[in-house]
Amino acid sequence: MKRKLLKLTFALFATMVCSSVNATTTSGTWGDNITWTLDNGVLTLSGTGAMYDSGHYDNEFTWGTYANEITSVVIEEGITTIATMAFEMYEGLISISIPSSVTTIGEMSFEGCTNLTTVTISEGVITIGATAFDGCTSITTITIPSSVTTIVSGAFAGCNGITDVYCYADPSNLTWTMDEWFADFKDEQGTNFHVADESAWPRTNTDDSFYYLGQRVTFEEDLANISATPVEEYHWATFYDADKKYEVDANTTIYKASVTEDPKVIITAIEGNNIIPAGTAVILKSTGVPVLTETTTESTGDYSENALQGSNGTIDTDANRIYCLAYMNDKLAFYKVNGGVSVPAGKAYLHLDAGARGFYDIEEDGTTAIKNIKVGKEDNIYYDLQGRRVLYPKKGLYILNGKKVITK
Repeated sequence: MKRKLLKLTFALFATMVCSSVNATTTSGTWGDNITWTLDNGVLTLSGTGAMYDSGHYDNEFTWGTYANEITSVVIEEGITTIATMAFEMYEGLISISIPSSVTTIGEMSFEGCTNLTTVTISEGVITIGATAFDGCTSITTITIPSSVTTIVSGAFAGCNGITDVYCYADPSNLTWTMDEWFADFKDEQGTNFHVADESAWPRTNTDDSFYYLGQRVTFEEDLANISATPVEEYHWATFYDADKKYEVDANTTIYKASVTEDPKVIITAIEGNNIIPAGTAVILKSTGVPVLTETTTESTGDYSENALQGSNGTIDTDANRIYCLAYMNDKLAFYKVNGGVSVPAGKAYLHLDAGARGFYDIEEDGTTAIKNIKVGKEDNIYYDLQGRRVLYPKKGLYILNGKKVITK
């Protein structure tokens, strides 16, 4: 009897210990529109709209109690702002992922996160607030997407570990209020500032917008001029350069394409050293904005039987059936370009035979390459037999919700 009682007591104790060890998930809410969970150090924020911000530097975030346990922050699509001081002084924070739905990174939002090393800023962010990353001394690289139009004083002050900035923002549409009081990046121009065109960044005197930036960094004119379309957690783009070779970052996959008789576009991932040869048109898929850096290294990838062609800006779309990658009607596909509309230089396209349909689906290895994309409902949307959308269908045969229908 004593042995049975002892076993029962031990079993209950073991159960209590195991329950305590496994109870690693915590959750809560912030404002009326955001919920959060903390699971083994990963803080995930979900919701829609702006993150509540008192604007008086006294936000008491409900996840703040666990600041010392948070190592990674994942903000999901739908949230549009990061509030003032949302993660200030989270010294255990190592990585942060900011989605394309976020337009504003609030001031001091990551200030003093001294162990933060990985920062993903997606295409879609417009404003980086004052001292947003001030004192984040462990960051070594940062990518500024083309959507950014405002960077406020001290956004990267004290980030003396940053060796490389990859900036895709358009300098003619960028307000960067840098001044001599905020020492952004490394001292003695120790940070390489990668751009597509150095001449577009005026900095000859103190009246120039980027004068003080020029005092802090060394410009490197080695970036490809590229824009990407955010679709769920990926960014998609096409790319072509007739003369230069480029290396893509580790978060980007390179694809070539072929066209089947189905008809479909089959894309195949390129294996090798992530180098795009000169004169080769490709598709790019990335978890962030693709970073392409000029290189002299030769590619080891197999680009044979690639149907993609590259534009130099003089494609005659009136005389050819040209298809470009685009996200329309909740679908990423190759859509026919209307006559008279030019294909921008540096983009890839498909040149298909007469009689081709309005768009071509994309597949990879027999499964849809965009399987993680949420495809919206297309109720009551009509297409003709060539796959072109019809806004006002008349009498005839159409495709409706994947089936042929006759309108009378």
